[in-house]
Amino acid sequence: VFQRVEARAAEGVATRCRVAFVEIFTDSRPSASGKGLACTEEVRDLLAPGTPRPHLFATVRVDSDGQIKLDGVMEYEVWTAKEALDLLALGSASRSTSATRMNDSSSRSHAIFSIEVVQHRVAENVPTTLTAKFQFVDLAGSEKVKLSGAEGEQLSQAININHGLFVLGKAITALTDGSLHVPFRESKLTRILQNSLGGNSQTCMIACVSPSDANIAETLSTLKYAAKAKEIRNKPTVNQGSSCSKCAALQARVDALEAQCCEAAVAAPPCRGVLGPPQPRGAGPFLRGCVEDLEGQVASLKREKKQLSEELAALRGRTGGETTMAVHG
Repeated sequence: VFQRVEARAAEGVATRCRVAFVEIFTDSRPSASGKGLACTEEVRDLLAPGTPRPHLFATVRVDSDGQIKLDGVMEYEVWTAKEALDLLALGSASRSTSATRMNDSSSRSHAIFSIEVVQHRVAENVPTTLTAKFQFVDLAGSEKVKLSGAEGEQLSQAININHGLFVLGKAITALTDGSLHVPFRESKLTRILQNSLGGNSQTCMIACVSPSDANIAETLSTLKYAAKAKEIRNKPTVNQGSSCSKCAALQARVDALEAQCCEAAVAAPPCRGVLGPPQPRGAGPFLRGCVEDLEGQVASLKREKKQLSEELAALRGRTGGETTMAVHG
């Protein structure tokens, strides 16, 4: 990714990379009745500043372009692969882990490390913004309570981990079977990964299995799970901003109208005093009126295109300065 960014920079294309790191875990709080604990599925920012890392929870929402966004998550701008890997190591140290009978440092959460690449360029005098997002997901392994010996809060975490994996499996099955309904909203894990599973994306799953005979059932289940994910078929397209698409459409319309103006000018009758075939009465004023009308439309579209370009530039400036932090190694 970063080698490609450097190559594009040499060609004069401006590219920015931002990273974020979150985990989806079970948060235990006193219940409203005051009896026992209430366990909820939460999204926590692993790169929130502070020592120790504060429990800053994020909310999942959908933006105007239909993309899944996380409000309340810090995004860090990076320039090299080393800076991205340093942030990955920093966030991994803050993940929720605990010891069980099967693992001394068992992950108690699903983690998502995302890299967003935004490319700004000008093609045929039209400003264009292209975006791509890589989401690297570390899924906590499913566990049998009898073997892990989970109790109390660990038991609630194991239940939520298994529930998230179950819903993810349902979503993958629905995508491969061509179902009209995909249960993305049944868990925060599938909700966040909605854009990475269906639609404009490519999905790859790496399965970690045990060579032990005692874990043969879990190994087979994991391999079937990954094989199902391999069957997902999508048709990725270029992620181009809606404003850029509108500018391109306006430019195409301007070109078409200018071509019509040229054709109308060629078809217009010759001026008085110039030899030429006789024209029908009223043909000259009619054609001149058509040309003037087309020229007016061209001027109006050019003004609208200019206004959209200015709004797009202002929007880039605001988004670049409010939610990102630069990290330099």
